[in-house]
Amino acid sequence: MNRWMRPAATALFLGAFALPLAHAQEPSHEGFCKDNPAKCAEFKARHEKMCAENPERCEKMKARHAEMKAKCEANPEECARKKAQWKERREAMREKCKADPAACEARKEEFRQKREERRKARASQSQ
Repeated sequence: MNRWMRPAATALFLGAFALPLAHAQEPSHEGFCKDNPAKCAEFKARHEKMCAENPERCEKMKARHAEMKAKCEANPEECARKKAQWKERREAMREKCKADPAACEARKEEFRQKREERRKARASQSQ
């Protein structure tokens, strides 16, 4: 998958709840789904499966998304400011990765491991 599409794909996988402020004004998953219908369907299927396995978590994510959407509608300037900050941080990280790809991959691997640990912890709590 194109590395520039990963945030949109992740947000779609999580039901567009992962980055509510970044996507509150212009949901990029719509363009992603038009460009990649098969991948989009795969992410939607995973999301549905996740919600079927853990409906409580899914409802919490939906509630958080609705809350963030309401905040953005109430204060679009703040939402735009946060979106701009998110884009700046993202661009800074891209520059760091260009300068030192090995360190970037190490950070990504560390993130993946921590994410997997969190998933396992949540799974053990829900059982």
